[in-house]
Formats: sequence, C-alpha cells, structure tokens
Amino acid sequence: MGQEVAAPPKLAPGEAQFHALKGDAYVQQKNLPAATQAFTDAIAKNDSYFYYPLRRGLIAENQGKDSIARRDLETSARLLPTGVAAYALGNIASRANDLDSARKYYTAASEAGGEVGKAAQQALAELNARQNPGQ
Repeated sequence: MGQEVAAPPKLAPGEAQFHALKGDAYVQQKNLPAATQAFTDAIAKNDSYFYYPLRRGLIAENQGKDSIARRDLETSARLLPTGVAAYALGNIASRANDLDSARKYYTAASEAGGEVGKAAQQALAELNARQNPGQ
C-alpha cells in the first residue's frame, strides 16, 4: 500500500511568512513602499527571524536611508550573521567614513564566499587603496 503524501501547509495572512512572501513579490515589482510595509508586517508577527529585517534593511539601504537600514541590518545580523548583511553594513559605514567599521564588515562579508564575498573583497581593496594611496 502506498504512502499518502500530506498536502503542504497553507499560509494564512496572520503568519509572518505570508507577509514576507508578499514583500518579496513587491520587490520584484519594484513597489518598494509596499515591500517595506510587508516586511514591517512580517516583523510585527515574528521579530526573531533574521530574513524580515534583512530584506527591509536592504530596501532602506538601496534607497539611501542609511540610519534605518543600519538598524534593521544590525538586528538581522544579531539574529543570524550573513555576508549580505555584513556587506550592506560595510557600505553604510564606508559612506559614513567609518573606515574601521567598514573594514570589519567587509572582512566578515568576504568570508561568506560567492558574489557577496567577491564584492566585499573588492570593496575592501578599494578601502585599503583609499586609506593607503601610495600602495
């Protein structure tokens, strides 16, 4: 007799992941205000999952709202350190001319590997060149 496969659970509007999926869809549609609100709603439902503040922080960073982005990205990194959050925090620190923090974040992001790691290595090299133009 074959095993029955259970149907996947359905997402309800009261679940944080429902709002995060909406947020991801809004990002794809380039509707960033709606995406930000959807991730805010997800955080309100579950403030202990790294992805929701990460995504909201990346949207804010992309819009040049560095103080808002920093808060969300630091929250995300406390919940689960990721190369993506570290790289974005490095960009924010670099723009604020906080080069020591930028170096720390870029170094952490470079260890993540992949495209983020490569971008962080490049940013770190540019930061070093900026601080030591003679080298």
